[in-house]
Amino acid sequence: MNPRAPRLIAVNKDFSWFLFAITLALVATGYTMTFLISDNALLRTYHFILIAVFTLGLILHVYITTFVLRYDWIGRFWALFRPHSPYMTLRVIQMTSGLLVLVFVGVQLVSGLDWFKLGLGALLPYIVHRNNDLYVVIVLSVHMGAGLRFWMVRRRGRTRLPEPEKISVERRENIIAMGSAVLGILGALIFNNPTQVGTGISVPKGVLPPGQTEIERLKVLHTGIGIPPFDRDTWRFEVIGLVENVLSMSYDEFMALPTVIRIADFHCVTGWTKFDNKWEGVSFQAIKELVKPFENARFVTIEAQRGYTTSLSIPELSHQDIMLAVRLDDMELPREHGGPLRLIVPQKYGYKSAKWVFKLKFTEDKELGYWETRGYSDSANPFNNDRYSG
Repeated sequence: MNPRAPRLIAVNKDFSWFLFAITLALVATGYTMTFLISDNALLRTYHFILIAVFTLGLILHVYITTFVLRYDWIGRFWALFRPHSPYMTLRVIQMTSGLLVLVFVGVQLVSGLDWFKLGLGALLPYIVHRNNDLYVVIVLSVHMGAGLRFWMVRRRGRTRLPEPEKISVERRENIIAMGSAVLGILGALIFNNPTQVGTGISVPKGVLPPGQTEIERLKVLHTGIGIPPFDRDTWRFEVIGLVENVLSMSYDEFMALPTVIRIADFHCVTGWTKFDNKWEGVSFQAIKELVKPFENARFVTIEAQRGYTTSLSIPELSHQDIMLAVRLDDMELPREHGGPLRLIVPQKYGYKSAKWVFKLKFTEDKELGYWETRGYSDSANPFNNDRYSG
């Protein structure tokens, strides 16, 4: 590395922290668009601007380090294996994590392209893009933590390992130096684990709606047609209608999508309520993000096996706790409760939470469902006691 550029070295290090901050902002905005407010055009624009800034910044950072400061990557790598190389372990960590940053960022940028419009499919890149940010944050945090440790050592003017009696003094600085790595890893794990939050803000959690009685276990109710058969090999989930990207997924493809966890109450129109059900599944927002509805799409008709249907507006489906559930209370969703796939809409009476779902259809006009055409309320708000139409 060019020893005559100390100021440029310092600027380059500050710039690396700027890139680290941009990475965290990318993860935060990506998470928010996926699970909270995906329809916010300003937030989406901000996310894309961050992507552009980070990409250009990373290219500039690598260029300055390699060509301006003339960092001898190969020589430094071989020097790690020499006995006199100080802090060999941290050097290995820093260099390896730096290379991994480039790899994972490249994967993130490529997988984030609109693969539907490119005509190459979207499922696998979508899954990779939704999960790869974990690795980006981890390796970048480790890289920055190791770099900060070296900066501390050089600032103190040390060129060799501390003596054993100084370990207690060094421990405090090591904790500070690696703190960013630990925080980055914890934050990444939080972002990538199935998200667990309470019910939507429009539904009072743990409050019994008028005319309801609390029960201890979910009852099994359906239209009387019986539980339909299920074959993993032939089952398909489809999204059609007014969308840019029509979907048709196998069971394994659907189960590979990222999931969220919600603790939600369930209110049946027949008069009972079961509090604190733990559902896990794919959020409606994630499906919406994949298919990209047209502007004139206003409603979604949910189609289930044995001819059952219901319908909700897109705003009604946009609460963060609405999902297509595949698990209930940490177990595979039982067939009698709608397995393999059930819509969960905690804000409505249970007949809106259709069992055995296999198709979503985005429409411009409202299509009344099975119970709605038989006199039940389309609004189905349990806290307004909206049980029947008229």
